[in-house]
Amino acid sequence: MSIKFIQYQPKYHYQVYNLIKSILDSEYAHVICAGKYGDLDKIEENYIKDGGIFWLALDNNTVIGTIALRNYGLSRGLVKRMYVKKEYRRQGIGKRLMKTLLDFARKNNYTKLYLGTTEDMEDAIRFYSKMGFKKIKSLPKDIPECRGTVFFEYSI
Repeated sequence: MSIKFIQYQPKYHYQVYNLIKSILDSEYAHVICAGKYGDLDKIEENYIKDGGIFWLALDNNTVIGTIALRNYGLSRGLVKRMYVKKEYRRQGIGKRLMKTLLDFARKNNYTKLYLGTTEDMEDAIRFYSKMGFKKIKSLPKDIPECRGTVFFEYSI
């Protein structure tokens, strides 16, 4: 297994979409509402264009993980699209994706990162806590897009 971490490239669009859709549909269909994939139609526009990023974990050119950062100005960002294919979990790939994103955020002068998830994503909640994210009551009002019910903040 030779895992590479790269910035999003359009040639992987179909794989990214299918990975995220398959995880959400098979594991979390009951907590996701309509419009759940709209941001994936235009990854460059929704994430990268305004100073954010979208990272991929690849195993022999197969997308096995994703993580994204959407820029909200004022040195703040929203972490999104953190997914690792089931058979690759608990191998440090999620941790490496998150560290890659945090390094990017530091180098690009972010000071606060936010994210949201839901109560039933217990593994995700434990993971974010271990990575240094602190639970908060809600996201800032000008970061409205997250449909989660459990929110976190990370200070850089």
